[in-house]
Amino acid sequence: MTHTKQSPKNPGRFSFCYKGVCGGVYREIIETGHRCDIVAPSLDLPRSRRRLMAFAWCVVMGESHRVGYVVGLARNAVLERKVEVACEGAERGFQATGRKCRVFNEVQYGACTWRRPRRVIARIKHGPKGRNPCFIVTNLDGQAKAFYERVYCQRGEMENRIKEQQLDPFADRTSSPRWWTNQYRVALAALTYTLLETMRRTALPGTALARAQCRTIRLGPVKLGAVVTRNTRTVAVRLSSACPDQAVFRLLVHRLTAG
Repeated sequence: MTHTKQSPKNPGRFSFCYKGVCGGVYREIIETGHRCDIVAPSLDLPRSRRRLMAFAWCVVMGESHRVGYVVGLARNAVLERKVEVACEGAERGFQATGRKCRVFNEVQYGACTWRRPRRVIARIKHGPKGRNPCFIVTNLDGQAKAFYERVYCQRGEMENRIKEQQLDPFADRTSSPRWWTNQYRVALAALTYTLLETMRRTALPGTALARAQCRTIRLGPVKLGAVVTRNTRTVAVRLSSACPDQAVFRLLVHRLTAG
């Protein structure tokens, strides 16, 4: 993710604020004579420092450029005191039902280094191992429970899809010293993932592979050993009688060729 601003003194020079894994992009921008400020953490930094740098980036962009953000916030004694009543309610709910109880709360919190207090949503879960509060800070509107479940928790689903593209179509194989070679590999991986995801979404509903990962689809009904015979009118695909994915393959072909 980047933010670009044209220099008022030199219209041909731009300033880039880059968020992500920055090494290659940083060199590309600097070598073309522009300025690049890395405002995001590297993946090898400790988790707490990554979270702090990500929050700082979100606050700067959110307050200066009206960018919405939602970031996980490490718990501390002050936050836990502010949600003590909600924690007690979750504990009573667990004791009454014997099942994990979740309670949501919303407070205004400002650390010593913050310019002003900000909205913090707390998710308090109480189970057999005791209370487990989780805090997020945001500048967006929305009811606390719905916002936490429908906005914040969806980041996990997005991360799963990113990981799926990286691992299954091998989008992370970018070991070439040439930038365009790596870019071409990433483009092929993106195309592969798009095809497999479209296949899963349109041709596999109602089957055992309706929620399967792309790797399972690729190694199952897509990557099959078969005998293909052709003549002027037909193409016949002869599968082994022991093929475990015959039914899914036939359904897949039928749905993809229908209409």
